[in-house]
Order: sequence, then C-alpha cells, then structure tokens
Amino acid sequence: MNGFKFSTSKLSFVFCFFQFASFFAFAQKQFNVLGWKADVSVNTYLLQQMQSQYNERKITFNKALASKPSTQTYIQTVRIKFKELVGNLPDKADLTAEITGTIHKDNYRIEKVIYQSFKNHHVTANLYIPNGKGKFPAVLLFCGHEDSAKATESYQKTAILFAKHGFVVFVIDPISQSERVQLTDKDGKALTRGSTTEHTLLNLSSNLLGTSAAAYELFD
Repeated sequence: MNGFKFSTSKLSFVFCFFQFASFFAFAQKQFNVLGWKADVSVNTYLLQQMQSQYNERKITFNKALASKPSTQTYIQTVRIKFKELVGNLPDKADLTAEITGTIHKDNYRIEKVIYQSFKNHHVTANLYIPNGKGKFPAVLLFCGHEDSAKATESYQKTAILFAKHGFVVFVIDPISQSERVQLTDKDGKALTRGSTTEHTLLNLSSNLLGTSAAAYELFD
C-alpha cells in the first residue's frame, strides 16, 4: 500500500517538536492589546485613560490646597492649560448692538438684541429687564444644546423668574442654535441634523486655524 510510513523515532521527534513549539508560544509575553470588538474596546480604553487622568488631577488638586502659594501656582497653571486647549481668541471689535424689538409684560420687558462679538460675527440675544428704576443685579443665562436655545420654554421660565424678582437677565443663542445656525442651504435651512453635529464640524475646521468653536462661544 502506498503512503507515508513513520517509524517510532520519527513520531517521537514530531511530537517533541510540537511540544517544544507550544512551550515557546505560550511562554512569550502576552501583549495587552485591544480585542476584536473595537467599538467596545476603544470606548473602554478611553474611559480607563480618562479615569487615570482624573485620579492624577485629584492628587494634584489636593496638593494645591496645602498652602496659599501652591493654590496660586495651581490656578496659574490651569489658566495656561485652559488657554492652550481653547486656542486663539478672535480680535475684539465694536459691539454695534441694536435693539430689534421689545415685548412688554406686567412686571418686566424683553428686549431683542443683536450685536457682534468680533468683526462680522453676530450674536442674537434676549435681555429681560424688570420694571422700575435700577440698578439691578444681573444674570448671564447660558443655554444648553436645545436647538431653539433662548426660545426654549425652560430657559424662558428661568429668565422670567429672575426678572420678576428684580434681576436683569441676558440670554444669548449659542453658535449653531436658534437664530445662529451657520451651515445652511441657499434657503436658510440647516444642513446638519442638529446643533451638536454642527458644533463638531465647526470645531474641526477651527482646529486647522489653531483655535476652536469653544473659543468663539466663550468670546460671545
């Protein structure tokens, strides 16, 4: 009969070879790499890195509270780091503020305001002013990610509550929200699915210029 014939010695050699190879294969260093489920593993990896950095920050922060000089040094360090992360700020320009309309209520009025925070960059806002003679304390009310921004019911209720209790309240539309959508078609319709998507796209473009969308929003 044709075929391969192995002697006992040859079989022993083959067996020993595979045993030897297996030993070295398992004896090698086990590298800590991401698994095949990249979408899950990358997320877990990033969370671990975030937690590690948070723990380091906590240690540094606690040390900074040990004395007044260390606290002042920490504050200065954070300010420098913050400016590095945000990027370059625009040059200042005249506000050229205008009141485009006024809504009168029983205990307060709402002035519709538009101004430029830097050249040709306009900001729409509402100014809630209590009735009576000032001076009044003032509140700057920031909006979250609601597409309607200053027109959102919860923000309006908050501003009204302050105004009825004697506070001036200034509420602006953040970039990409309400009257300040940036990426539109020729008819003024938004080209993105929402404000957060537009924020991301604008931020990526800003990064190429050494700044960020956050820098523009802070400057507003």
